[in-house]
Amino acid sequence: MQLSEMEVEDGLSPTPVHSWLADPISKEELDIAIRSSRKSSSPGLDQISHAILTALPSEFRDCLLGLFNRFLKEGRCLVSVFRAIEEALASIFSFLRDRVNGQDIPMVSEVRFLGVVLDSRLDGSSQIRALISRGRRISHIIAFLADSQSVLDILSSPALNHPNYIIATIKSKLEQAARLDLEIVFIWVPSHKGILGNETADRFAKEAAGDGLRPYFKVPYTDLFAEIKDSHFLQFETYLQGKAALTVQEFKLDPDCELRFEVESKNEKVMLELKGGLAEVFGTELVKGKKYDFTSGAKVAVYTWQGCTVELVGKTDVSYVAKETPMGLYLNCHAAMERMREIAEKDDTRGPITMVVGPCDVGKSTLCRILLNYAVRMGRRPIFVDLDVGQGHIAIPGTVGALLVERPSNIVEGFSQQAPLVFHFGHKSPQDNVTLYNLLVTRLAEVCSDRLQANKKAKASGIVINTCGWVKGDGYKLLTHAAQAFEVDAILVLDQERLYNELVRDMPDFVKVVFLPKSGGVVERSQAQRTEARDQGVREYFYGSRTPLYPHSFEVKWSEARLYKIGAPFLPSSCMPLGMKAEDNLTKLVAVTPGPSLLHHLLSVSFADSPEDDVVQTNVAGFVCVTNVDVERQTFTVLSPQPRPLPNTVLLLSDIQFMDSH
Repeated sequence: MQLSEMEVEDGLSPTPVHSWLADPISKEELDIAIRSSRKSSSPGLDQISHAILTALPSEFRDCLLGLFNRFLKEGRCLVSVFRAIEEALASIFSFLRDRVNGQDIPMVSEVRFLGVVLDSRLDGSSQIRALISRGRRISHIIAFLADSQSVLDILSSPALNHPNYIIATIKSKLEQAARLDLEIVFIWVPSHKGILGNETADRFAKEAAGDGLRPYFKVPYTDLFAEIKDSHFLQFETYLQGKAALTVQEFKLDPDCELRFEVESKNEKVMLELKGGLAEVFGTELVKGKKYDFTSGAKVAVYTWQGCTVELVGKTDVSYVAKETPMGLYLNCHAAMERMREIAEKDDTRGPITMVVGPCDVGKSTLCRILLNYAVRMGRRPIFVDLDVGQGHIAIPGTVGALLVERPSNIVEGFSQQAPLVFHFGHKSPQDNVTLYNLLVTRLAEVCSDRLQANKKAKASGIVINTCGWVKGDGYKLLTHAAQAFEVDAILVLDQERLYNELVRDMPDFVKVVFLPKSGGVVERSQAQRTEARDQGVREYFYGSRTPLYPHSFEVKWSEARLYKIGAPFLPSSCMPLGMKAEDNLTKLVAVTPGPSLLHHLLSVSFADSPEDDVVQTNVAGFVCVTNVDVERQTFTVLSPQPRPLPNTVLLLSDIQFMDSH
């Protein structure tokens, strides 16, 4: 085994660690170090500090901190620092033996700190990049990354007898590699510049792992808390092993081409990065060099007008380049809408109202997203209306809503859902209550019209409407009703010529009906996949997607909540009150008695103050999920985005259920 060629350049001599610590360490810095303890980072002094400080009384903590700063200020090496602390605070260690994680602290005869730092210019980047380049071609490399030259010197020497437990761990890996005839490469990454440390070595270790190598990364310390620290090492090694198992694919796309990939496997993650050129995902531009993570269920199309190079890291179920795409036609639709916006802005009139229709799984919501993103990139502020109660792209399934779009959608998460207008429908298909659905569509159209009149920029920008995939029979009537309610100017029909011809026949002459092909990348979803997508939408509402959210759980007394559902059971005309129609029963507010049947159901929190208000046509503030019902105590427990109390006590029952697995 040969030590990698990493000699000191330019005649630079080693610099003691304490030179990086001229300023005293504050409690705030120590707290930062404690908070930095995580499984995706190499463990070091921060985790040791965390283990110590969580067990120490405050007076011991202050004493340790004072001693540590004093010795560093005096320029004493860390060997004498640890020895002095051991001598001065012998009582602390006996205290710690009984308290730290309930484990004994292994004492060693000699306490030594092996960290030595060279000039910051020697950051190991050239060596790690050379290793990564070789790793693309050679699969039998094991790379050891460390932030101490001393341990590499020890490992490269014949004698491996050393008290440091990390040395022993690495030695076992070396013996294993020798048996498997693997090549060993040592990389030294000097990184300690203060109490945090390890960040540079972390970065290079992750970079190597991301390129398929398996760097057994260890930071060599001899310390008094080996067992505590070793558990962190296991976490970090698991993290790196997972990254190293990822596959890397690079695609060079010609102009007007599209890379399509899908991630179906559970717990799988794929990272997308634009290496060169220009590209977009559903109308949102990719940032060069930025990494985008996609998890299970993602179906992504990366399109380029000029050509680009992109890289995928991770296991995809499908990945291919398509040269035939409908993006040119979609761009033409945007251009026509933009001309209408320019005229509307000049004449102070309403901008184009466009409705996208078609059967299930033809790419309606994707086309809406592309048109909205293109409009925002032109400086517009369109309104996005979502009438698809089955999926719920603005709120959760079982609702209809509208959203003012002010910036392009996030590549992974979609549009920012700040201050949306949402109405409770309570079912996953319009078929369950057609009368209520039409009522809410009419109400939503009225509110959107008022919003356009109140906002000059939104008025010229217009509206883009997404619809559900029910296009036959009563479903077709719902589409024509929505077109009339919103007074649409254009209808874009995806994939179905029959629907296109019916709309050309039935729509007024001033409504432009345009037929568009669906993208070849559109994937048909099974019923199970639709159900999973609904659950995921609700899960993200409570727990977030990339940025984690932390919902609250609390009890609500039955007496404090006023629970209702919309729609009473069907009654024959002979049983109806005089003057009342059967349709009226479908929009009636019906009181619900709390009970075990509420379990796992979603409840909409209405803005209505009392049942005397028009609850059916009042928008909602948010949603809670019933996670427990206690009949004896007459309470039910809810999962809520905000702490108690609920903003209002008028709650609307939904048919949608969510099983909280957290």
